[in-house]
Amino acid sequence: MKVTIKLTRQERLDILTDAIETNAIQYWACEYGPINIWRSKNWAIIRVGFYANNEKGEKFFYMVNHAVIQTGIDRILAPGFEVRDDIKYARILADDNDQESCDVIIQAALFGQLVYG
Repeated sequence: MKVTIKLTRQERLDILTDAIETNAIQYWACEYGPINIWRSKNWAIIRVGFYANNEKGEKFFYMVNHAVIQTGIDRILAPGFEVRDDIKYARILADDNDQESCDVIIQAALFGQLVYG
């Protein structure tokens, strides 16, 4: 059974903000330097960019915004994506994301699978 959820732009940006503020992705996204953060006029995080290894092990620049977050959620909820049930059901579908689920969402979006951790 395929499950889908569509979050608002702000809900997706909240996940991105949580990923940055909790250091959820820094253990792999800061390998080549700091994460660049773009903010709105009221200082809310709207986009981040960083260098990390791609699927070929090459240094690659990744940009994450609200649309990328939705891609990650869609991939996690697609049949066949391998992730623990508690992340999928207790975190993502319950809209109760934490540091781990934010990391998983971004990895799913960028790599199509969980590469780190």
